[in-house]
Parts: sequence; structure tokens; C-alpha cells
Amino acid sequence: MTERDRLRAPLDEGALRAELIGTGLGWRQLEIVEQTGSTNADL
Repeated sequence: MTERDRLRAPLDEGALRAELIGTGLGWRQLEIVEQTGSTNADL
């Protein structure tokens, strides 16, 4: 983790859901994880 990563504000899950999930918005589900590998295979 870099210093830049440590200074970044955490994601606002509620705000992201409100903007991304819903009819006509393209996403049906959103899952925020603390950390993941370099691919989505672990999700």
C-alpha cells in the first residue's frame, strides 16, 4: 500500500449504489471488498 492509498478516502458504498444500481443504469449488484488480487477471480 502506498502513501497515496493510505490518504485516499474510503468508498461510500451507499453513494455508489445510488449512482450505479437500478433500472437503466447498467449494474444489478455492487460488492465492495477491503482488498482483492489483480483479477476478479477471487470475487
